[in-house]
This record gives sequence, C-alpha cells and structure tokens, in this order.
Amino acid sequence: MESGYVIEGNARITAQNMPNSGASKCICYRPHSNIICNGCGFWTKGRVRYCCPQHPKIVFLYDYAQCPRCKSYDFMLTEI
Repeated sequence: MESGYVIEGNARITAQNMPNSGASKCICYRPHSNIICNGCGFWTKGRVRYCCPQHPKIVFLYDYAQCPRCKSYDFMLTEI
C-alpha cells in the first residue's frame, strides 16, 4: 500500500490506477464528462472518484465511486 495515495476504505482508488496521472498534477477541479458503466451500460454526466496526488485527503462527495444503477465499483466506470 502506497502511503499518501490510498483513500482509506477505497483501496482501488489510487493515482496509479488513474489514466494519464502525473506524480504532482492536481486533479481536484477537472471538468465533468460523460461516465459509462461497462457492466450495465448506464451513462450519466459527472466524474469518477479518483484520489488527487497532491491532496490525498480531499474527497468530492458528488464524484461517482460506483454505478448508480447496478452498483458496480469504480473499475467498471469509464470517463469519456
């Protein structure tokens, strides 16, 4: 477990799992996009919950950690 990158309780959400992540790039205020669930095909507008490398203790409550319809976890969600 890497210190500083893992949100306690959500071990899969790390900066290394995020596509195009830089070691010091802040992702807190990235724009909303379309999110598609690869499990059930549900789509919505918003953001997938990722851990910011610069601010690992900040959590945005409206970011999606799982699909609202089928409750699949973050690895099944894709931002497009």
